[in-house]
Amino acid sequence: MKKLLFLAAVASMGLCVACDSSDNEGETTTFDYLQSDFTLQLSDDLFALVDLTITYDDPAVEGDGETETLTAVKWNKAFKTTTFPASYSFKIEAAMKEGVTLDKSNYALSYEVTTLFEEYRSNGKVKWKEGPDSERQAVVLQPDAANPDQLKTKIEEFITNMNLLLVYTIRQEADGGFDVEDNI
Repeated sequence: MKKLLFLAAVASMGLCVACDSSDNEGETTTFDYLQSDFTLQLSDDLFALVDLTITYDDPAVEGDGETETLTAVKWNKAFKTTTFPASYSFKIEAAMKEGVTLDKSNYALSYEVTTLFEEYRSNGKVKWKEGPDSERQAVVLQPDAANPDQLKTKIEEFITNMNLLLVYTIRQEADGGFDVEDNI
């Protein structure tokens, strides 16, 4: 009897494995949705020196877009869409804060913009694809006793280079996957 129960258990496990067709070659699946994640990360020194706004368009919402003021060293926005093509735009506008005193021995300035796409499919699998525009800039600046205005000028130049416009169009491909176009 034990032998018969053992064989029945093995056979049922084999059937469960055979029923899982999610790894079959040639299988086509469709989106449940695509999630697009956009992140901006600043160093503490840069955050203390900059006023920054981000204006973005959500393809699922009609209108002129939303504008947010950066209130922490990290900003993230995630969008879900099922309609293609989907277009996203992000405009980063940065300026040096008024009345900032530059009294530190050095300033570690850095920012990173990361775009990540998560494709959720009907079979439960997730496909990750990093966007075409992941950008990172970093510099350490120190005051020059011979030219005290040079530090402010270099910091302002770094901040000016943060002013970015990112535009993406995501298209669904015939095989059920997706393609990300950088429209800049």
